[in-house]
Amino acid sequence: MSVALITCGAMWLPTAALARVDITDHPNQVWAGYGLDFTNPSDTPLSVSGTWTVPSVNCSRNGKPISGQVSVWPGLGGAKSGNNLEQTGTDSQCINGKATYWAWYEFPPKPPVHITANGKYPVSVNDSMRADVTDQGAGYFVLRIFDNTKHWHYTKIMINQSSSAVPQTGEWIVEDPGNATWPQFTKNVVFKNCYWVQNGPQTALDLGANLTQYTIYTNTLFPLAKDVTWDPASDGTDFAVQWQRY
Repeated sequence: MSVALITCGAMWLPTAALARVDITDHPNQVWAGYGLDFTNPSDTPLSVSGTWTVPSVNCSRNGKPISGQVSVWPGLGGAKSGNNLEQTGTDSQCINGKATYWAWYEFPPKPPVHITANGKYPVSVNDSMRADVTDQGAGYFVLRIFDNTKHWHYTKIMINQSSSAVPQTGEWIVEDPGNATWPQFTKNVVFKNCYWVQNGPQTALDLGANLTQYTIYTNTLFPLAKDVTWDPASDGTDFAVQWQRY
């Protein structure tokens, strides 16, 4: 497919947003949100964490039902580590005009694993979620996701002894896994309490090295932004992704 509170608010007004000159803009077809580089990825543990509210989606376009999905997740290694991405989050998905919501984890190149299955670990729109992804070192990864509204949590442990499994980056992402079929999310997706760890205390998102701001653009002759990713707020841990267009 293709951190620790992400919530959905009616409107994001970054009146006290930080004026930063070291944020790199990265227009692309898949990701909105932020990523950062770890200055010494071998200095474990590495971790990212955050919270969010599961966004609602509009499952019709021009009066016709649509299919598509919006994924919200924190993860490690997505930008520079190839198939060694470790991530967990939620999907707000339209299937033939009907909305469904579910939690998942993923270790590419394997497909995402539905946590919400067989009546277990249910997810609904507007649920308050929290997740963290940690590299403990020696190829040992721990993914945790919490539904604070329904009072459940799920933990997944993954062991990958490959030296190439060392993540170089951390991410907090709103994703369009289907590219052109991204449905409208009807409120801003607001990430809160986004922190990262590199063998030390929790550090605010905006203090990350080589901070990258991702924006999804339409794949047309004249590209248009499909979302706006706001600068971090004054606390350095919160930001919003605002819907723009299909």
